[in-house]
Amino acid sequence: MKHFIQSPAKINLMLRILGQRPDGYHNLQTLFQILDWGDDIEFSEIAGQGSHEVTIEGFSGLLEQDNLIYRAASKLKPFAQKKTDWHIKVTKRIPQGAGLGGGSSNAAQTLKFLNRQWDCGLDVSQLSQIGAQLGADVPVFIQGESALACGTGERVTTMAFDTSYILLLFPNLSISTAEMFRHKELNRNQCEVPFKQIHNSNFWIN
Repeated sequence: MKHFIQSPAKINLMLRILGQRPDGYHNLQTLFQILDWGDDIEFSEIAGQGSHEVTIEGFSGLLEQDNLIYRAASKLKPFAQKKTDWHIKVTKRIPQGAGLGGGSSNAAQTLKFLNRQWDCGLDVSQLSQIGAQLGADVPVFIQGESALACGTGERVTTMAFDTSYILLLFPNLSISTAEMFRHKELNRNQCEVPFKQIHNSNFWIN
């Protein structure tokens, strides 16, 4: 049996960096807008040994064990009550290094799908805690709605924004999140926007 799921992209309507923590991560205040465009994921149940095997197709130049999809599945295995094996094929549209959350979205959809198929019984909060171990953007994709995220991205408050359409332009360049946060000219001490002003687009800076 095959299951087809969209893995949506996101944009940051606002991203404020409030300071760097002792552990090297940054405290953020960001507005995520989930888009109705992204990657497609095909989950196919395969005849395996019932050992929660996961194989992945659709990526080049990336070891399977380093893929966020594989890592997401590995995090769920200890909770699995049902033993099934899956082949996961991803049709990539979200470019890497674009800040659109492609890998995080793929991981979140994998967590949600396998949570059901493996009868893990985890709720959204528990899945989000696992997702936060994989990446700061994963919890908002697990929630599945546009949101305000704080902390390193793990504290998520669902919100709605009046953005009827988005135009995405792809320049021929990319930058990793880690590289961006290491940049010497990055402003790491921006001011937090008061919650009552969050919907005021005058405060939306990146």
